[in-house]
Amino acid sequence: MDLFNKDFSEIKRKVLHLATLLYPVLYNIWPRTTSLIISGSLIFADIIVESIRLAFPKFNELILKPFKGIYRTNEMNKISTLIWTFTGAFLTMFIFLDKKIVTTALLYMVFGDSAAGLVGVHHGRTKLGYKSLEGSLSCFFICLICGLFFLPWQIAILGALVATIIEFLPLPFSDNFWVPIISGFALTFFKKLFTS
Repeated sequence: MDLFNKDFSEIKRKVLHLATLLYPVLYNIWPRTTSLIISGSLIFADIIVESIRLAFPKFNELILKPFKGIYRTNEMNKISTLIWTFTGAFLTMFIFLDKKIVTTALLYMVFGDSAAGLVGVHHGRTKLGYKSLEGSLSCFFICLICGLFFLPWQIAILGALVATIIEFLPLPFSDNFWVPIISGFALTFFKKLFTS
């Protein structure tokens, strides 16, 4: 039963995580400045909500109730990883000017991370630390598909590999923070390397 609840919670988290698809979609619809203002505002709004939530236990309970199973146990009385997702997306759009690179890096965050989590939880048999080979392979292939829509195949392969490695590593904060940012730097480097 506990395993079922864990699996179901992971599904709910990843389904909610897919809402971050709005970042690459709206980034390609709105002017860059508008995208940065909106995404930056989300960071400040989340900081305010998180601060109130952690300062007032009753408000914390009220906030957590509709998100039961989505917040991890270690996040219930600590700041959630949502702030790092918002910040990672904002910095990716702020640092990089190439729209294809930004879009690809954000899609890595949206779909690559979700694929790794869902496949890893449900079909992960070959454990690699606290992750699984199956989850990492699914992350790579999904990121590769995302990259092929916007980039030459050589860059798409290398970018997917970088995103998969970052998703796999136990980096501080959240992989949703690091994946788009480091992928953005890697894709920028690979693009200069292959087009120079």
